[in-house]
Amino acid sequence: MIGKRPAGVPDHPNFNLLRRDDSLIQTNLGGRFSLPREFETTKLASGFYLEGQEAHAMRSEQVLIGTALLAPGWEPWKYPQYSDEAKKVAHPLAGKLHKVAGTKEGENYILMCRPLEVQIQVNHAFGVASIERMTAEQRGETLTLGPDAAGDPGMLTDARLREEIGVERDNDELSGRSTAVHAQPAGIGRQQRRISR
Repeated sequence: MIGKRPAGVPDHPNFNLLRRDDSLIQTNLGGRFSLPREFETTKLASGFYLEGQEAHAMRSEQVLIGTALLAPGWEPWKYPQYSDEAKKVAHPLAGKLHKVAGTKEGENYILMCRPLEVQIQVNHAFGVASIERMTAEQRGETLTLGPDAAGDPGMLTDARLREEIGVERDNDELSGRSTAVHAQPAGIGRQQRRISR
């Protein structure tokens, strides 16, 4: 079973040339973009960015598109001074960046970080903005393209949907449930029309 064998013992006899390292069971989930064991995932958010201009640009404040918010930028993550803080054992990579080779020659991605609390708030802000945008489209507040316009016309608004299928404002809507889905087909009692955009 995983985690029961001593380090160095392979799981399967066909892997007798391979060495087992149980510490990789939880950390090697991203292949070559796995986080190093020393990276504190409970405190830091992580991102791999192309070394050079991209990584440099990520250090700037992040404009959260669709909101009026700015988030602190990312900082290059470096290996800690000690591999064992309690015993003060010096880390062999202390102060060095964690790099992952890209697919092109000379291309490297560096691990960058920022406080986890910041990233949680960034994700939440984008979620709120997405819900607000969806709600505005649903109400017809942001629908600017017509049905024949080139491009995505946006969501079908509640008003347009009610008009197309002949649904009036009812108790479902007053109680907060969507009026877009009903058990009774739209064509009963009137000529059925096709909804198209």
